[in-house]
Amino acid sequence: MKQILTLLLSIIITLPFTIQAQKTNFFSFKVKTINGDSIDLSTYAGKKILVVNTASYCGYTPQYADLQQLYTTYKDKNFVIIAFPANDFANQEPGSDGQILEFCQTNYNITFPIMSKIHVTGTEIHPLYKWLTQKSQNGLKDAPVSWNFQKFMINPDGSLYDFVPPSGSPLAPKITQWIEKTSSVNEVLQKHVFVVYPSPAKQKFTIVVNVEKNSKVTLRIYDSKGVLAEELYNDMLESELRIEYFTDRLQNGNYIVTTEIDGFKQSQQITIKKD
Repeated sequence: MKQILTLLLSIIITLPFTIQAQKTNFFSFKVKTINGDSIDLSTYAGKKILVVNTASYCGYTPQYADLQQLYTTYKDKNFVIIAFPANDFANQEPGSDGQILEFCQTNYNITFPIMSKIHVTGTEIHPLYKWLTQKSQNGLKDAPVSWNFQKFMINPDGSLYDFVPPSGSPLAPKITQWIEKTSSVNEVLQKHVFVVYPSPAKQKFTIVVNVEKNSKVTLRIYDSKGVLAEELYNDMLESELRIEYFTDRLQNGNYIVTTEIDGFKQSQQITIKKD
């Protein structure tokens, strides 16, 4: 009886943390790009993501070359790398966002997304990195950032898969095998088509959703703050849905177009830039 009570008490104590982790995933956060634009990370839903805290003057800085090689190899296979410059270790990333971007492009020809400089540890840690590094947030494990170039692996559904320490190569089998392994979520998403174009859009943009079989589909537009701007579709779909959306209904700025097909979510960012 005592053992049963102890087990029940343990479940009660850990349950709130489990629920919190289940409600939050990688796509729950918004960040700023290195150019200062706000971006909802749900833009990358459906992709495997490698998140790396970077620095320009670190012994691991040459990993930029391997990161670019990894991105070039797998970018067409539902994979993306997102870099978060941080100056939390030995003042090894002291520059401005503009200086960081110039360094990355000049020295390593980086083409994967780079975000604005943030804190990945300490009292000013960014909420995204709280989620990445704390089991109570991500539901998987504690993984505090120990130095520059720690690599977090994010599944297509926004859950944390694992991490590789700063010393680990971006080309390590642990990472490449994870990318190449097809997940059940990816298998479903690859059966459907979701396209939003062009961006930036002036007078109108086109949304195309194509499903393999009769599916429940919702289609919505959110502003950059995550506020619902309009629900465009919420019904069963047998094959293709094509919508031409006129921009006179929206202000200039960034928006997120999201679709949910039989419970699987995808998002794309669209920029409205009217004359």
